Amino acid sequence: WYPVVLVFLFATSFVACVKREPSKASTEVTETREAAPSSPVTASSAVAASAAVSPAVSAVAPSRPDPSPAPSVASAAASSSDAAMPVREIAESAPETLPEPLQEAAQETASPHAPEASFAEASVRDAFEKALLAGTVADSDDRYAEVEAWARALQDAGAIDATIQRLSVAADVKNAPPQVSFALAALYGRKGLIQKQYACLVRAEQAAKSRPDIVFAIAAVYGRKDTLKANYSADELLVGTFTAETEPAGARVLVDGAERGSSPLSIEKLREGQHRLRLESEGFEAWEAAFDVETGHETKVAVKLGAKPGSIEVSLTPAAKVKVDGGQYEDAPHVFDGLAPGQHSLQFWVAASGRRYYDAHDDATVTVSPGQRVSFKRTFPIGRSKLQVADAPTASTVFVDGARMDPAVFGKGVDLESGAYSVKVFSPSGQEWYQDCNLYPGAVSSIKIADMGVILARRSIKLDGKVDSWGDLEPYQAKALVGKGILSGYDCKNIYVCRDAKFLYWRMDFADSSPFYNHPKKIVKDLIAQMTVHWQPKKYFNSVVVYARSGNQMDAFRDYYDEGTKMGNRLGENTATYKSTSTMFVMRMSLSGLAKYLYGPQEVSFGYGHRLKDNQWESGGMWTVTRNIDFSQ
Repeated sequence: WYPVVLVFLFATSFVACVKREPSKASTEVTETREAAPSSPVTASSAVAASAAVSPAVSAVAPSRPDPSPAPSVASAAASSSDAAMPVREIAESAPETLPEPLQEAAQETASPHAPEASFAEASVRDAFEKALLAGTVADSDDRYAEVEAWARALQDAGAIDATIQRLSVAADVKNAPPQVSFALAALYGRKGLIQKQYACLVRAEQAAKSRPDIVFAIAAVYGRKDTLKANYSADELLVGTFTAETEPAGARVLVDGAERGSSPLSIEKLREGQHRLRLESEGFEAWEAAFDVETGHETKVAVKLGAKPGSIEVSLTPAAKVKVDGGQYEDAPHVFDGLAPGQHSLQFWVAASGRRYYDAHDDATVTVSPGQRVSFKRTFPIGRSKLQVADAPTASTVFVDGARMDPAVFGKGVDLESGAYSVKVFSPSGQEWYQDCNLYPGAVSSIKIADMGVILARRSIKLDGKVDSWGDLEPYQAKALVGKGILSGYDCKNIYVCRDAKFLYWRMDFADSSPFYNHPKKIVKDLIAQMTVHWQPKKYFNSVVVYARSGNQMDAFRDYYDEGTKMGNRLGENTATYKSTSTMFVMRMSLSGLAKYLYGPQEVSFGYGHRLKDNQWESGGMWTVTRNIDFSQ
C-alpha cells in the first residue's frame, strides 16, 4: 500500500500544477549579479535575492538550521585576453542563523490548516508567511494548494511585490529552509516571470539537498520544473538578464562576437552559461572578459574604459624650442607622443633670429583627446624692449646700430625691437663709450657709462703739470681708489686716459696730496703706480711710475710680465716720462713697438702700492674695476 500512496500524492500535485490559474504580468523585481572584471577595469558583482519558482511548496518539519556553509555563487572573472576567462567563485555572505523574526516564527506552532478564503485577512497571510520563513509548515497533501491560495490572495491584495522582496532577503540567508525559495517560485509564477520561477525551483532543490534535517517533498519541485520545461523552450526559460555599463557611455557592446548595441545596454533574455563580452570605444582601449549568466538572475558588468594616449604635433615660426608640462626642451617641429588625455601646458624658448628676439613668454594650453593627435602651430612676434642710458654727460648723444636716439633715452628710455644691438655714447669732449647689449622682450635695459668700454679721446697733452690740455675730458674712473697702509690718506679720486697718434697719456688726481710728490716718511723701499693691460691670459703689459727711496728719485718705464714664468722685461728706454705735482701726476708713454700688446678692446686696470722688498707688496690703493679700452680706434 505504501507505493500506492506515493503515486496518489504525485498525481495530486501534478493535477494541482496543471489546473493553476494563468499568471498575470506585473512589474519585475530585479535581482542583480555583477561580473568582476580584472585589471585594467573594475566591475561590481552583486547577487540579489529573487529567483523564479513554480507555485507549489511541500510541507516540511521544523528543525535547527545546518551550520554548514552555503554553496558559492559563480560570477564572471574579467580579462583583457582573447581566451575565455575562468569563473571565479564568490562566497555569499549570510548570517549563520535566521533573523530574529524567523526565529520567533520558528517558536510558534506549525501554521494552522486554513481554507483558501481565510487568506483574505492580512493577519492570516502574515502568519502563513512566518511559518514558511521558519520552515514550520506541516508536510501534508493540501499545503501545495494552500501556497497557491496564499500567492493568489497576495496578488489580489496588491501585496505580492512587497512579499517577494521579504522572501528574497530570507532566501539569501545561509541555510534558509527550501520552503522559502519554493514559495518565491509560486509568487513569481503569479507574475508570469517564468525565468525567475524556474531559478527559484532550482534554488529550492539545492536548499533541500543541503538540509537533510528538513523533510521536504522535493518531488513537487521536479514536477513543476518538468511542467515549465514542457511549456516553454530553453531560450525562454533558461535565460537571465545581462546589463553592461561603461565609462564613458556609448561603447559598442559585443556578446560572443555579435554586436548587440551601445552602452548602457540591457539584454533581457540571454541563455544561461558562459559568454564572452567585448567593449569598444573610439579613443579607448578595447576591453574583453568572460561572464556567466544564471537563469532568472541579472548579471551586471560596469567597466571604466582605459583611454588611449594622445599626442601633440608642434610647429613654430621662427625655429624654436618647446617642452610639454615642464619636461625637456625639444627642437620644433616635434611630436610629443604618449600623452594622457586632458590638458597639457607648452612652454617655448626662441633663439635669436638674426639680431632680433621673439616674444615667447606666453605658454599655451592644449587639450588632448583619447587616441587623438592635436596639431599646434604658432608664429612668434618680435618682442619689444626699452633702452635707457643712465649717467651720460650732459649734451651727450646715443647711437644704436648707427641710428641716433631720441634724448628720451637719457630719461624714461626709448622703445626698440628686442634683439642684439651695438650702443655708442658720444660726449661733447670727444670721449666715446661703447657696449654691445641684448634687449630682451618685455625688459627695460639700463646702461651705465661707468660699465661701458672706452674709446679714448684723441688729445695731445702737455707735460707742464697743468690741466689746460685735458680740458673737459671725462674721467675714465671717478672716485677711483682708496689709499691703505702707509698710503692711508692718499686717496685717488679720478683717473683720466687719452691718446694721440704717438703717445698714450694717463693721469691720477689725489684728493689731498700725491704720495709721488709728498713722499710718506715710512716708505721702506719704493712706491709704484701703474696702468695694466691684460693682453693675454696671465700676461700683462704695464705702464709704470716708480719712486725709489734709495736715491730719492722717480722713474717711468713700460714692461710686460708673464705670470706663468714669473718673469718680466722692460720694453726699451726713454719711452716713457712723467710730470708730478702736489695733487697729481701725468705719465706719457710712447706707442712705438706696442702693436702686439695694445690692439682692439683690452681689459685695463689702475692701482698703486708700497713695496717692502722684492715681490712683497703692501697694497696702497684698491685696483679699479677692470674696463675695456679699445686701442684700435
